[in-house]
Amino acid sequence: MSDFRLEFQRYNEIRPFFDELLARGDLADARMSSFWRKNLAQRHNFPTFNEILTFRRGLASAIGYSFKLDEETEYVTFRRMFGRARALAPLDYLTANQESGVGTPYQYCKDGILSSSAGIENVANAYRIETVLQEYPVTPAQHCILEIGAGYGGVAEALIRRLNPATYVVCDLPHNLFLSAFYLSVNYPERSLCFVNENAPETIPPNSLVFATPTGLERIQERFTLAVNTFSFQEMPIAEVHRYFAYVRDHLDGLFYFLNHHRVAEGAQKPGDYPFDQFAVKAWRPMPCPQQHFFGARQAYEVIMQPGSGASLPPYFDAVTHTLSLLLFMAVNTHLTAVCERLVRGAVPDKERAYLAGLHEVITSSSVNAAHERLASLSSPAEWLPVTHYVSGLLRFFGKDVPGAQDDFRRALDAGLTGFARTRALVFLALTDVGERSAYLKQAVENTPQFEADLEAGRMSLDQFKLAYLYAFPRLRLHRTLIPRRLRRLVMRQ
Repeated sequence: MSDFRLEFQRYNEIRPFFDELLARGDLADARMSSFWRKNLAQRHNFPTFNEILTFRRGLASAIGYSFKLDEETEYVTFRRMFGRARALAPLDYLTANQESGVGTPYQYCKDGILSSSAGIENVANAYRIETVLQEYPVTPAQHCILEIGAGYGGVAEALIRRLNPATYVVCDLPHNLFLSAFYLSVNYPERSLCFVNENAPETIPPNSLVFATPTGLERIQERFTLAVNTFSFQEMPIAEVHRYFAYVRDHLDGLFYFLNHHRVAEGAQKPGDYPFDQFAVKAWRPMPCPQQHFFGARQAYEVIMQPGSGASLPPYFDAVTHTLSLLLFMAVNTHLTAVCERLVRGAVPDKERAYLAGLHEVITSSSVNAAHERLASLSSPAEWLPVTHYVSGLLRFFGKDVPGAQDDFRRALDAGLTGFARTRALVFLALTDVGERSAYLKQAVENTPQFEADLEAGRMSLDQFKLAYLYAFPRLRLHRTLIPRRLRRLVMRQ
């Protein structure tokens, strides 16, 4: 049987379930965020068979691909994603687990790997999940996996191939579930399909792919050895997040993997809005490498949970994670590793907690001057000195003191600023010191080679740099204070 006939067969297996939902108008509207209402209104959903053959060229927007999709812009995105994937996963893993071409995405070849932008990112995220499973071993005879918000199914496709679970359950909005059902069913034709909305089978047969609407998931009584949510809870109304957490809590026998940020539409506004206290939190930390967009204003945090209550979490957990998440949003990542380890053990020293509490006042100030005065009053532990200089440099920049910002960023670098924040500091110096631009950019690429595509000449501006901190300093309203053209000219003449 040819691939074309297989796709036709699988399409006809999945279509009736969604036609019934469409006929009843049962599309989970009441459980949908404004983020998804807006994105789905702009997208053509529930495509015909001929359309779905190429759904990854325009019909998978907001679940891995952009709305404005063409071969040239997708290649730039692929370079970003490939750089991040290489920083996160070994080349032999990426080579051995190349994405499926179902859906006909724009694909590019690099280092012997043929992939689309979303494809290489999903394989890298699957590697990360496998790494966490080794760090916190779950060793059932065969996995039973739940993924909430699977997009078009890229991570699921890799995890099924690698872990061979007895059952893989995908829960999503019907519009996205239609695409993941097609993608996964074609990639795994040997697996039986089960669709759940109002009625669920008493038992799910082994070797199944299960596709559930949000209503349907609540009717499934499986026990899961692994539950996964990547970049999805952040886009949901907070009431929906709490419902999903409660469901996972009541059906988890293994590990719950969470990778999200916050402040999207009416969803979580800070880490403490996620009900982590329903679980035993084993880790709350930055990813080993930042997300793929150099000027992305929000970086995700990784949370590893197991069954159990959060009684062991320290009383300062929510306050500290809020401060750490805002530091993550400003590209501080490697400097957070040690404090994150102390945090889940409840072992953050009083002096460090006092510093972080003061830093939270700085970051959440509504005035640049007040923020800088508060920062100057802080007693900075030695290990936090590079971060203090870095934050000071940002505040001076926001206050239009470019020479002062340059001095502070240089102090941060000299004090040992590392990770993504180091690259950001180097890029600021490249943008404001034309004579040394090439040298600073070279150091930036050497520090984070995955951002080479972003650091090319012509892809950066001071306005972009400022807006990268839009969510890190939530009360400064940076979008209203873009750099005046007069100052840009003055800076570029220095």
